[in-house]
Amino acid sequence: MAARTSILILGAGTQAKVVADLILALGTYDIAGFLEIGKDASRVGKNILGKPVLGAVGEVAAIAKKHNVTHAAVAIGDNRERARLIELARAAGLKLPPLVHPSAVICTGAQLGDGSVVAAHAMVGVEARLGEGAIINTSSSVDHDNVLGRCVHIAVGCHLAGTVTVGDYVTFGAGACAIPGVKVGNDVTVGAGAAVVSDLPNGCTALGVPAKPK
Repeated sequence: MAARTSILILGAGTQAKVVADLILALGTYDIAGFLEIGKDASRVGKNILGKPVLGAVGEVAAIAKKHNVTHAAVAIGDNRERARLIELARAAGLKLPPLVHPSAVICTGAQLGDGSVVAAHAMVGVEARLGEGAIINTSSSVDHDNVLGRCVHIAVGCHLAGTVTVGDYVTFGAGACAIPGVKVGNDVTVGAGAAVVSDLPNGCTALGVPAKPK
């Protein structure tokens, strides 16, 4: 049997556990360990799902070299921080593969950006495109011909109908949805349970049914 590729998880919080569970379910990578993101180093030396927290993200290059790691997964919900850590991993020479849970559905012609994560029971529709660092969380769907920008987070139980366009650094809160064809600008937060039925401008927070920018 060929040796499995080693991968580091940048993050040691709850999203890191979700990503680790996905990787374990895939069975194609060996998790070398986790790297702590925040200033609190109390988790260093402890285990998460049986794998060690090896140090801080600032040490990623040295730790990757020490453990002969070639790949990384960035596991944090904050979109801007995820983008920063993607660049940190790249600077350390690490590859950032898309990660797809075995129970997820990736339809014909869909494109997944570097470092994207498609969680359990999620769906990415026909010819949809995910930018790098996208998170499509548990039981969410991004339907046909959607285009998602950089480091978008589609939280648990969201549903985006066809031909939706989403800018960079956007978050859809748990259970939110969008009707076909709407356009969502950059740096937008759509609140939990909101329904996007019209275009949303850059930088807004949209709440309610229908979702209204604040």
